[in-house]
Amino acid sequence: MLSRIPAKAVVHINTRALSQSAPRLTTAVTRVDALVEKSTSQPDSSKISQAIKDLWYPQIGNRDIVGPSIWTSHDYHDTPDQPYPAVRFAENTSEVLALRAKEKGDWNSLTMEEKKQLYRNSFRQTFAEMNAPTGSYKRIFIHVFYIVGFSILYQLYFSLTCVPPKARAYSEEIETGRMQRMVMMGMNPVAGLASKYDYEKNEWKK
Repeated sequence: MLSRIPAKAVVHINTRALSQSAPRLTTAVTRVDALVEKSTSQPDSSKISQAIKDLWYPQIGNRDIVGPSIWTSHDYHDTPDQPYPAVRFAENTSEVLALRAKEKGDWNSLTMEEKKQLYRNSFRQTFAEMNAPTGSYKRIFIHVFYIVGFSILYQLYFSLTCVPPKARAYSEEIETGRMQRMVMMGMNPVAGLASKYDYEKNEWKK
């Protein structure tokens, strides 16, 4: 059926469809760009509403809120997947503010220690420190060994104090006497115990 439609008509239909969907596409792209810009923008601490300041600043102390929080509260977290905490790590002391004012000038005038201190004022750990092994597996092993050791001690204590001694019916003496009675009674002489005993010589068959 498509072979009956002229090529010019198909081109006209495609052009018309594109012209109708283009404005919708442009609007959708604009909305997505606005959402991305809104989600990635860092709020200015000076423009934070007074209600948020009254709510969170008594809890975080004299620290600047420099970004959105990935949690329900504005606090500091070191996570490699979200490396930008909502607040600075260090409080705004006179030394920190002086170094932050110096940072606005020429960075060539800053020493290496001052540059490192600028980082530490905003972040507690580097990526290498966050990804470094913490040795938490040792704590897990300690807990496992503690549980296993306690279980073994409990089992020993239970076996020594709570489990009664073997019943008299299971002693070696009783078992030997039972076998003698079975032989004397000739129980199962075809393939059982009596078939293995020589009654003429009064001994077990060899």
